[in-house]
Amino acid sequence: MIIRWFIVAILFFGWAALLWPLTSPPPASHLALPAMDEILAYRVDPEKPVAVKVPASIDAVVVSTWALVPRVTVCDPKGRFSYGFETTFVDEHGKDVQTHRFELESRLSCDDKDGATAGEYAARVAQGDEWVLDPRTTTITTAELLPRGGVMRMRGLPISVKDVLSRVEGRYRRGSYERTFYEMSLDDEDRSRVVSDMTSLGFEDLPETARSRALSGWDRRLDAAGLEGKDYTLRRLLLRNYRTPFPAAAGTVPGYSVGERHAAAVNVMGPVELDVLAPPGRSVTVSEGGGGGARMLTVPEDGVFHVSSSRLNPRTFVVEGKGDDFLVRFVLPKPYERAQIGDLIALPFEGDRLEIRPDVRVVKYLKLDPERPVLARVAPDQPYLGLLLRAELPEAGAPDSMAGTVVARWGPGPNERAELRQILPRSRFERWGRPRDQAAEGAIAAGSDKTEADATDPRRAILRIPKGATKIEILGDAHMRVHLRVLDPGVPEDILRVPYRVELAENEIWRYAPFDVRTWTPIRAENQNELERQGRIADLYEQVRIELRGQPSPSEAGQKPERTLVPDQAPVRRRFLAPYEIAAKELLPNDGWTPLDLENPLKLGIGYAGERGGRLKVLYRAHPSRLGKMAELWIDGQNMVEQPIASLSGVLRASVKAGIHDIQVKGIGDGLAYADAAPWEGGAIMRRRDVFELPAREPLSFTFRQRTGESLTLVLFVISEASTRPFKIRYSIDGAKPVRQKGAFFRSITTGSGELSGRTGDAGMGLLWEARRTAKDARKNLDGLAKVKIPIGDDLEPGLRTIKIESVDRVWIGAVLVGQAPLPGDLEPRLWSEDDL
Repeated sequence: MIIRWFIVAILFFGWAALLWPLTSPPPASHLALPAMDEILAYRVDPEKPVAVKVPASIDAVVVSTWALVPRVTVCDPKGRFSYGFETTFVDEHGKDVQTHRFELESRLSCDDKDGATAGEYAARVAQGDEWVLDPRTTTITTAELLPRGGVMRMRGLPISVKDVLSRVEGRYRRGSYERTFYEMSLDDEDRSRVVSDMTSLGFEDLPETARSRALSGWDRRLDAAGLEGKDYTLRRLLLRNYRTPFPAAAGTVPGYSVGERHAAAVNVMGPVELDVLAPPGRSVTVSEGGGGGARMLTVPEDGVFHVSSSRLNPRTFVVEGKGDDFLVRFVLPKPYERAQIGDLIALPFEGDRLEIRPDVRVVKYLKLDPERPVLARVAPDQPYLGLLLRAELPEAGAPDSMAGTVVARWGPGPNERAELRQILPRSRFERWGRPRDQAAEGAIAAGSDKTEADATDPRRAILRIPKGATKIEILGDAHMRVHLRVLDPGVPEDILRVPYRVELAENEIWRYAPFDVRTWTPIRAENQNELERQGRIADLYEQVRIELRGQPSPSEAGQKPERTLVPDQAPVRRRFLAPYEIAAKELLPNDGWTPLDLENPLKLGIGYAGERGGRLKVLYRAHPSRLGKMAELWIDGQNMVEQPIASLSGVLRASVKAGIHDIQVKGIGDGLAYADAAPWEGGAIMRRRDVFELPAREPLSFTFRQRTGESLTLVLFVISEASTRPFKIRYSIDGAKPVRQKGAFFRSITTGSGELSGRTGDAGMGLLWEARRTAKDARKNLDGLAKVKIPIGDDLEPGLRTIKIESVDRVWIGAVLVGQAPLPGDLEPRLWSEDDL
């Protein structure tokens, strides 16, 4: 008994230490506790109906409604409130088919007792102070009403409560194939939830027919027709189970440790002012996860340094330190209390300030063992098994990477296995176990077990399921961890959860943000319960953050090689000039040209060595009226070169001392001129690419050799002459039937054929140099540019690859193979870098 009270005392003082920094009195918990879910709901107005598009592929709509009532002094959980709504179904011809009227009654879930949960509510609006009543769900069958799809109009009924919010989802049906995948993805809590309205028995105890019925449907949110703010109004609802105790989940403990090996990421939106608290004298680096410049500083004596940004897009502040780990805290002035993105709620701090935390998510990984396998169940017709691999780094020696081996086995034979050995670099952000914080530091001081360990960056591996396999055994080194995933056949795209479904800056992506649905869905191991009993479940703490698309991991640092491809048919070739910017005193790229001002001289830098050392070359196009006249190249105010204009385009060359010179071209009238020297003060240049004619329905093909383990990308630059317009290109790889590897791990899956579309001009405008039009026309009617990509994964057998492309309309094509270095005799110079894979 004495030991039991001693443990209780330890827990009490542990929580007291945890809450000590919060010296201000806690606010009403309905404002402080974090939401467990956040959704967008439509306002259902009696005077202004909302029109929701109903696709033909669903058999029912599921309408969830929340009524809003004004806040009064005392919450009465026994009170009852009446409200209603009306739905009218309209078929594809605009004809009203049927109208339904629903009158509902709801209550307010609130804790009317004293204590930590006083005033806590199951739902609240993100903006406003209305009380949110419990939801009511109504299912309306639409398969017979709208067999070809249509529209559902919703309007509120003027009953007792008139302010109603609604979320409408479509009930899709799963076939047997999709049901199997869905069942594999459910954890124990999900399984209980799925069958909660059918039985009090466990999921495993249900008969197969009842289990199949429970798994047969799935819902996806349906969108309203029209424009937000004009045709409908959206409001944000924050939901949580108010009966749960105050959460001790990741991200709720004051402070986060950073150092040379660890970093903290905080996500914010809009102009923001932010104070970072850290020990005085420590060296700190602050940067933006989306590629912003780093700021290095020493923490002043008061232990506070200031961070601000006026950027409108969402962004991530990344904080790192030098030396051993130390705690940092992030504090916002009250006016910026809604700046943080995510479902964490800003908590009160000293004075009129609020504290925010890194957005940390917990993901379950399975610990591998060289003898005792993790069993991955294989569904009928399942094509792939995905593995997300990480390693646990040892504390001794603090290595920056860890090598590990993983084996997949589907039979006893030597050829019924695949093996992958990988070196995984340390992750700055992710850790195993509970992140080290103040409570964890206290536990370590008291001699408890280690609470966290460093993790590596992930490596994705995919295995093509061998024919006839029903289970895959996964074995590996004891420090390796695996997360099992499969392609969900019912999900065509990844959809982020609100509030992460926001527009980021170009080339930025969310890393580890939660999804509503995603194409690769996590699944349980078949022996999950046994692994839990063996203590082989590892919690990975991931920090949600914004990164650049294609940002390389430490193991992939450096620019990807690339080579320019020439079509096998040797069609008509032209030069395409695309605008680009360089900084002052920056060297001109090999494929660069600087546009000259025909009215004023421009300062250019001439190099000392190399092909451009001591030389200047100017490419020009003259106005037709200047034929027979003289083109002049002026250097430092003197006419150094003259040349008769015998054709509309020509080249002027001169030997020039290295250094800075004023360059100007005269005598070509209303023309164009470009020099192969860098603008000394920086600014606009043009980069050239050789492009080839792709006539309508006359295919081109590109041939190259793919080596073992290579993941390549063929980037096609699509140009339309003197216009911006839609385009459509069809492609096939090795006749749409590439030979694929068997019994081996790979990272990416190749689609043998497909269709690529877009609009030229989306990637910028440029100039086809040899196009038959005057310089004036060329400046007025620029040529549109677009980029599309054809992935060629490492799942293919190595060998010769042939990619055939065909266009619906005539366009010009430039092709770059990213992932291979140029070969001798390849088209030179190397063209602009592809940096957004």
